[in-house]
Parts: sequence; C-alpha cells; structure tokens
Amino acid sequence: REVTARQADIYIQLKLNGQPGEQFSVSVALGEGSITEDFVI
Repeated sequence: REVTARQADIYIQLKLNGQPGEQFSVSVALGEGSITEDFVI
C-alpha cells in the first residue's frame, strides 16, 4: 500500500494490522533519496 504526503503535511499516518511474527517494511523517499526499514510484529 502506498501513501503520499501533501506539501502541507507534517507527518504520514497509516493504520497497520497483522499477526505476531509477520514481517513488513516501510520505505520513505524524497527526491533522489530513499530509505527502507524492515519490521516484525
């Protein structure tokens, strides 16, 4: 799922749900830069 911030936004909020042990990643990109972090519930 993708969420895009508007220019006036100061944060992005997205409700997540899953099962214990389930893995997911979050990617944030701005211009040419990006970062991805992996998580486990």
